[in-house]
Amino acid sequence: EEVQLIKYIGEILRQNKNTINIHKQGIDEYEEYIEAWAHEIKTPLGLMTFVLDNRKEEMSPIVYKRLQYVRTKMQEDIERMLYYARLKSTCNDYFFKELSLKDSCKEVIEEYKVILHENGIDVILDIEDYKVLSDKRGIQFIIRQIISNSVKYKNIEETNPQIVIISDENDKNINLTIRDNGIGVKAYDLPFIFEKGFTGEIGEQRKNSTGMGLYLAKQVTERLKIALEVNNNYTDGFEISLIFPKIND
Repeated sequence: EEVQLIKYIGEILRQNKNTINIHKQGIDEYEEYIEAWAHEIKTPLGLMTFVLDNRKEEMSPIVYKRLQYVRTKMQEDIERMLYYARLKSTCNDYFFKELSLKDSCKEVIEEYKVILHENGIDVILDIEDYKVLSDKRGIQFIIRQIISNSVKYKNIEETNPQIVIISDENDKNINLTIRDNGIGVKAYDLPFIFEKGFTGEIGEQRKNSTGMGLYLAKQVTERLKIALEVNNNYTDGFEISLIFPKIND
């Protein structure tokens, strides 16, 4: 009887393993398709960029700005999708080198200049030209998610919406801090802002949010060995800091 029972249990385990393998294969194929689609969509997006860069004089300023706005949002969504797929991959293609935090921030701000202008948000960049050892694409992805959130959750009653980017250092770390005067996050929501899908409950803007931006940013910082901290005492909006270990001489 025990032999028959063991054989029966073994058969069930084999069936379950086969079922799991089938589902896993389906998930892998789906992820490959999504990643391939994200790369394929870059072709028409590149064409759109080419037209915007070379046919600007043939468009009205309003149409040109609107198309730039759409292009930036598409790039943001596609990049977020690719990073999500990359986080699930067993192999990560991060490339560490010494880079300028100031230049990295400037490039992201330049990408978002149309969106920032459309939303009437001023950016104050007041950082030293600190050098850190990290992956440039990863760092700029994190900064984009923070800037995007600041735009998405701006306070519509604020007459002078701003994003302030500052830096400082201590004996061990270099800190890059980004703050805004938007609607902010309630204190009871702060412990959960890096969880996947969490959006909080402040403002109409959060109703259509996916809650993926800060989750992905947190995942990337962990892989890059960067600390990501929110200032609990800042109540005039939202403040978050990237903390980099200093490069040894």
